Amino acid sequence: GVMDARGNVTIHYKEIETFSDKAKIKTDKNGDLKDIELIGNARLKQEENDSFADRFYYDTKTKIIIAEGNTTSKTLTDEGATLILKSRRQEYAQDKNIFNASGNVNIWYEDYYAVGPKVTVYPNAKGKPNEVYFTGRSSITQGVRTIFADKITMTMRPKTFNAVGNTRTVIKNIGSGDSSNGKNGGIGLGL
Repeated sequence: GVMDARGNVTIHYKEIETFSDKAKIKTDKNGDLKDIELIGNARLKQEENDSFADRFYYDTKTKIIIAEGNTTSKTLTDEGATLILKSRRQEYAQDKNIFNASGNVNIWYEDYYAVGPKVTVYPNAKGKPNEVYFTGRSSITQGVRTIFADKITMTMRPKTFNAVGNTRTVIKNIGSGDSSNGKNGGIGLGL
């Protein structure tokens, strides 16, 4: 019931395709998959979702995929825009279609760039990512403004964000003008 594979391992399981340096696969007495572990340069691809990590672990009983170490996930939103999420650890609960990430979380979405210690991503009715909740001291940057807060909610459709708890706004490059040496200069404003 246990299989080890090494060296450029490729696995096709239902709608999932994986690539890794090494894989450990466990099956039950009927030959059905119990769990799978992908180790080293691991990639997991499912429809328009693509994830990379040092290690993936999937348990068929809990239907939870865990990614650890240098994790990056790319997915398409309902409008076809790309959402990129990087962190140390990511966890996806297939039954609930809820995605959690922790450890130096970075998200890029259109002109938003957000950073925080922990994030939960919830889907819309079509199962696409739509609401992102940052917990812990986080920031979101759009253009020249960066907002810091204890909690940030980012919504894809309609595209908005809400920051609450000890908020602070920093706006860079406000105005332009000539400085004494003749070069254009800007100032930063922190609120």
